[in-house]
Amino acid sequence: MGLKRIFLLIGITLLFFTGLANAACVRMNGGISGGPIILGSKVDLYIYGLEFQPAGTQLYIESFSNANMASLMGKTLETVVFQCDITDADNIFEMYYLPSGAIDNGNYLFIANGIKYWAVRAPELSFQMFLGMNKSVDNQYDNRVSRRKIGYEVDPVNSNKINIKMKHFSGVTLEQARSTAAANSNSYTSIAGFDRGAIGFSGPGINAAQGNAGFPSAGSYLPIRMRPVGARVVSTCGLSAVQSTVNLGRHSAADIPSIPVPFSFTLKCQRGARISYGFAPGEENRVKNETNYLLLDPNLGSTATGIAIEILTSSGVRNNLLNLGVVGGQIPATNNWTRVPIPTTGAATHEVQLNFLARFVPYGGVPITPGRANSKMTIMLNTN
Repeated sequence: MGLKRIFLLIGITLLFFTGLANAACVRMNGGISGGPIILGSKVDLYIYGLEFQPAGTQLYIESFSNANMASLMGKTLETVVFQCDITDADNIFEMYYLPSGAIDNGNYLFIANGIKYWAVRAPELSFQMFLGMNKSVDNQYDNRVSRRKIGYEVDPVNSNKINIKMKHFSGVTLEQARSTAAANSNSYTSIAGFDRGAIGFSGPGINAAQGNAGFPSAGSYLPIRMRPVGARVVSTCGLSAVQSTVNLGRHSAADIPSIPVPFSFTLKCQRGARISYGFAPGEENRVKNETNYLLLDPNLGSTATGIAIEILTSSGVRNNLLNLGVVGGQIPATNNWTRVPIPTTGAATHEVQLNFLARFVPYGGVPITPGRANSKMTIMLNTN
């Protein structure tokens, strides 16, 4: 019997597993770089006692849109600034925070209505930033990195890629507010501009593990800087009552000049206080060096042309506006201030109501065209 040899063939199958990692996101067209975004009041901020301005009282607010961001860098809203794999669509974010290592960003100063406010180099003043074009508890900045899902578009050439454009960013808002510090004496503090915040991109390979101490990597963010400003503390007087909105009504071109509408504000001052008031107009007036009439503000939706607003005293005499001077500088000392007589005898404090009129008037020597006609001015007090 022949011996059958049985060969047992043992096959070993080697299984090779490989982790196919997604590619890192890449910067396109230079990414996001340059800046900074500069926000904040362009005129001195007037600060009164906490009885007139409780902590958290808004002194100024300004927004910077995604279109502004694009323009700052010489781009458009349609410019692609980052590209990622489509499989990372859930891992791309808009990133925003106050670097904890930046000046005064170590700890927040106080909380008012759920908003954290941060210190500046004037103790009576504070600030906060917000992602987007509005103030909200949910989109406020903190000194830890915050991330929010960002939109994208599928690349038209390679469907495995997604493009993040400037239009997918939200913009940013800065608010300057009264702090918790008492206004014990009249003073003036000049505050230099510092980079306090950042808005940028986070995704695979770009700021995915960004810490909160410093600013993000180059080409991935814009710094946010507060504009240099003066904080002028007026401790002897304050505004105890202000009519914040004056409705001048609807009119046809034939109605202009319109019938004057009354408005008022009330000062509460220490006995014998030396005080003057002035009306600070907006940037439209600064550009044209206009102090006779309050110009319409397109940022408030104004579309009418050929008109402006005239402010009158209660006796019908024009009340000229303040000359704002140069951006970032102090309001010129020689200006259209009006002295308010405060009694030097009697009670320790006195209230004085000041009454005014406002009306539409023809302006610029051009035809009047219909539209919204809105503007704003700020009441300022001067102890000089």
